[in-house]
Amino acid sequence: MARKPSQGPGAFDVRGLNLKVDQFPPSPITDLVPTEVKGNRVTLQWTAPGDDWTEGTASEYEFRMWHDQDALRNDPSIGISLAIENTEGGKYSPSPSRTIESVTIKLSDSWPFPFYFIAVITRDNDNHTSELSNVVRLPRSETQYDIMSDPAAIFAYTYAIVYFFTRLIETYAIIG
Repeated sequence: MARKPSQGPGAFDVRGLNLKVDQFPPSPITDLVPTEVKGNRVTLQWTAPGDDWTEGTASEYEFRMWHDQDALRNDPSIGISLAIENTEGGKYSPSPSRTIESVTIKLSDSWPFPFYFIAVITRDNDNHTSELSNVVRLPRSETQYDIMSDPAAIFAYTYAIVYFFTRLIETYAIIG
């Protein structure tokens, strides 16, 4: 009795797969890096993913910015969407996969937090989205940063002082 081709060892059946319908999302960007920071402008660079994983050309990038890296990773929708334009003032369009891309973003002068965290989601023309890219951490200018206006910094500083004095008291209690 002859075997059907899909019944041999290691074979699999792809019946029902419609090759005319986009089945795959873009790959996430994994190499997002700042290449230049001047004042409140930052230039970001990355390798273009594709429309279907790492092949083709995606349709758009969604840049997200937030003050909390973990919150941005857990729920990118909380991040502020950044409007990115090309040099002519129109909507920025992705390049073909494996192309090095670069964009300069003007950051807000009134950002009340010590850091900007920026990440990118890639979208294809069938509205499939990639996972969130790696997250870039950008400090505000030191001249703009006031530690007393940052609740997280105040908490960390207070915790460090309390921890230090607790250890100091414990040490003298053991010695004394």
